[in-house]
Amino acid sequence: AKADLEADLFRLRTKLQRALKVEERVGESKEDALESKYRSLSELVERLRHSKADLEAKLSASKALEARAFEAQKETDKLKFDLLQLRQKLVAKQGQLELANKTFHDALTESSKREEEVRLNLQRK
Repeated sequence: AKADLEADLFRLRTKLQRALKVEERVGESKEDALESKYRSLSELVERLRHSKADLEAKLSASKALEARAFEAQKETDKLKFDLLQLRQKLVAKQGQLELANKTFHDALTESSKREEEVRLNLQRK
C-alpha cells in the first residue's frame, strides 16, 4: 500500500510538473503575445505622433498661404482701384485734349478767315 501511495504520489508530482510546464509555456506565450501587442501599439502611437506633427506643419503652412493670399487679394484690389482712377484721369485728359484740339482748330480756321479777309481787303484797295 505504501508503494502504491508512493507511485500515486510520483504520478501526481509528474502530472503536476507537466501541468506547471504547460502553464509556464502558456504564460510565456501570453507574455510574448502581450509584448508583441505592446510593441505594435507603441509603433502605432509613434506613427500617429509623426502624422500629427506633419498635419500640424501642413496646417501652419496652409494658414501662412491663406494669409499671403489675403494680402495678395488686398494688393490686387488696391491696384484695381488705382487702375480705375488712372482710367478716369485718362478719360478726363482725353476730353481736355479734344477740347484743346477743337479750340486750336477753331482758332486756326478763324485765323485763316481773317487772313483771307485781310488779303481781299488789300486787293480791293
